[in-house]
Amino acid sequence: ANLGYGTVLSDLLLRLGKPKEAVEQLQRLLRVNPDETVDGFLDACGPKKTPSCTDVGRLLFASRSVKTHATLAARLYDAGCTRGEAESCVSLAMMHGAGMGVPRLLEKTVHYLDKGCTGGHYGACAKLGEMYADGDGVKRDAVMSKAYARRACDGGVPTSCAQLPPGEQTPRPPQGVAP
Repeated sequence: ANLGYGTVLSDLLLRLGKPKEAVEQLQRLLRVNPDETVDGFLDACGPKKTPSCTDVGRLLFASRSVKTHATLAARLYDAGCTRGEAESCVSLAMMHGAGMGVPRLLEKTVHYLDKGCTGGHYGACAKLGEMYADGDGVKRDAVMSKAYARRACDGGVPTSCAQLPPGEQTPRPPQGVAP
């Protein structure tokens, strides 16, 4: 019995201004049939759609009164990341980094942060720059750290600009754009 998940999601998003109501409605759906609910959401969400898989994953994660909700949110984030939603990649990276709903695997954290960075999430670039600078979950690598910090700086993350050598701390205009 397909509940018309596109409509359900639209209704949930209208309630985002009232997150408690949205979470309560989502919890009711998940109690009835969690797998069917998430499968319906996976079919209804995607990049350039309202809602995105990231939006739905956030709702699921916010409703994590049951541990499996984090696992279900991870499925949505994975789908969103695969479909090009950089924010979903970063959310999944953070879940792997903390072991919430997915195994704690730092190599997956790095993988999904890199996908987020490549997708234009400059906060992910900044985090990778820090990880390579500190050797946190990756081998310390000054060249990689600088490359990610440069990308984050150019994307508007001032803390990453400060990590660059003096004289290189100014964001550069995007390729093909006149200064």
